[in-house]
Amino acid sequence: MADKRVRQAVAQGIDVDKIIKNVLEGNAIRLGTPFTRYHFGYDPAIQPYAFNPEKARKLLAEAGAQNFELTVNSPSGRYLNDKEVSEAVVGDLQKVGINAKVKITEWGTYMNMLYAHKGGPAYLLGWGNATFDADATLFPMLRTGQVLSHYSNAKLDSMIEEARSIMDKAKRQKIYSEASKLVKEEVPWAFAYQQMDIYGVSARVNWKPRPDEKLFVFNMSFKK
Repeated sequence: MADKRVRQAVAQGIDVDKIIKNVLEGNAIRLGTPFTRYHFGYDPAIQPYAFNPEKARKLLAEAGAQNFELTVNSPSGRYLNDKEVSEAVVGDLQKVGINAKVKITEWGTYMNMLYAHKGGPAYLLGWGNATFDADATLFPMLRTGQVLSHYSNAKLDSMIEEARSIMDKAKRQKIYSEASKLVKEEVPWAFAYQQMDIYGVSARVNWKPRPDEKLFVFNMSFKK
């Protein structure tokens, strides 16, 4: 997985659109960067990798990585059909010549494993962002040495530090666009989707869901 070609093969060997349709029943939006359209720093011009199993096989062959062992760690019950998503991912990767398997772990143990940087070589993780600023995703998840970062890239580190040290919005947007292009090229993550949260709420309750998953009871009320 240290070979960029292998990571690119993984990204192109997963049929994310099919997973969204069949496993998530359409309750997700395909992503090509670490950000959703709600985030400052999002660049809609950067599109996700297309599903291309032939290209994935070619990249694996170039890297001499056919039939290598790959464990995909996954929680169960934290995200929408997370275990089933991981199983579908592994099924796709097996079809392009990766000897992949799923390892399911209870959520509390799972996060302790990630905090200890023992989640490799691959794991499923979602990430919220209370500020909806790109820095609140890039810094904790991809900056060298951060608690949930399993990745290190000096050029990306420099971009992250520059963008968080200036106030000019246009300059920051440009930096985050460039950072997103770099991340797509390097594939520290095989970006998948923005999950649509599903809530069961009585019609008697005045309440709307928030995009950050927070539940504030103080502004809920019952309809008369």
